[in-house]
Amino acid sequence: MKMYYVINAVYILLAINITLFLVVLVNKILGKIKKREKLEKINLYRNIISDYVQGESTQLPKIKDREDRSLFKTILLEAFDNSDPVKESKLLEISRKMGIIKYELESLKRGNKPRKAIAAYRLGKIGAVEAIDELLKNIDIKNQELSYIIFRSLVLLSGTKYLDKIIDYLGNDDFTIKAKVLDLISIINNEDIYPKMKEYLEGSNILERVIAFESLSKRGDRRIIPYIKEAVNSEEKEIKISGLKAIIATNSLDCDNVCPMIVHLRDDSDWEVRAFFAKSLSICSHCKNAINMLKEMTEDSNYLVRFNSSEKLFEMGELGLIALSEVLSSDDNYAVDKVWSLINREMTLYNLMDKIKEYDSFEYILKNIEDYQQSITGGDLVNE
Repeated sequence: MKMYYVINAVYILLAINITLFLVVLVNKILGKIKKREKLEKINLYRNIISDYVQGESTQLPKIKDREDRSLFKTILLEAFDNSDPVKESKLLEISRKMGIIKYELESLKRGNKPRKAIAAYRLGKIGAVEAIDELLKNIDIKNQELSYIIFRSLVLLSGTKYLDKIIDYLGNDDFTIKAKVLDLISIINNEDIYPKMKEYLEGSNILERVIAFESLSKRGDRRIIPYIKEAVNSEEKEIKISGLKAIIATNSLDCDNVCPMIVHLRDDSDWEVRAFFAKSLSICSHCKNAINMLKEMTEDSNYLVRFNSSEKLFEMGELGLIALSEVLSSDDNYAVDKVWSLINREMTLYNLMDKIKEYDSFEYILKNIEDYQQSITGGDLVNE
């Protein structure tokens, strides 16, 4: 009798295991089928979008359900990432015909905050200019994440048109917003930003002037040059730094013009200004006055100033390396430590000695380095 129950129990367990195995197998098969169907739809949607953009077809898919709409929207947004202005107009046309813009506008009007943020992002990426009014209505300074996404879309859709409003919302006297505004301006590709930046350059708001300087500098816009002299003579630290950044970015002023114009910043009370002053002298690679100033600035009280001075001297080639090797005999231990760390790095990792063998002053530079090594190790490490 006991054996009968044992056998029944074994059969029941076996049946359960077989059933579980079949369920797992069926789910796996269904999952593969679903995955294959999804891949087929992805390829279909990509081909339909590609044919429409290239003018080979005007047929668009009939979306059956929410899942298909989401999938098509993903493929369409993907197409925007690899498009040019001509293709974008066709993709925008698809977005309107397929009701995607209408759907996202409804989400922006009535969705919860996360859904509003997604809708705002998509409308900007799609280029839906009809969404501008609704985007403006949804700016909520209490919700910084949503507002920033809206600002980004506004800039994509209208360039600099609403930049004043954006800066006002963020705080036009708060320098912590500078990076955000510069990031927004950096995505403006279909508009010449200079007219708006010129307005800022000639205005009185310090933050806006800095934004204008740095935005134009990042684009290497030479139209910033006439404003540099006024900037480096400003009493405002941020304006002076922006002027120096413009000199570095445009790389369009020769040493005879640069040095006299900025030399007064060499001993500026703000270390940030001195640090950027050192960087700006890099365009004067053959100017002995610039090299002498950088050599003196390796003994600055601020580490970043010493760092910039040393690195820029090294970038200046033979004359700069002569100056660096001479600093090794300085009484300023901080200057010597920084310069030696640079020279030692280049010798150890980048075969400095081999690179400078053709210098006319090679023997002089080598002797200065060996003398310093002798003073700290008692040995000639250069030739090891």
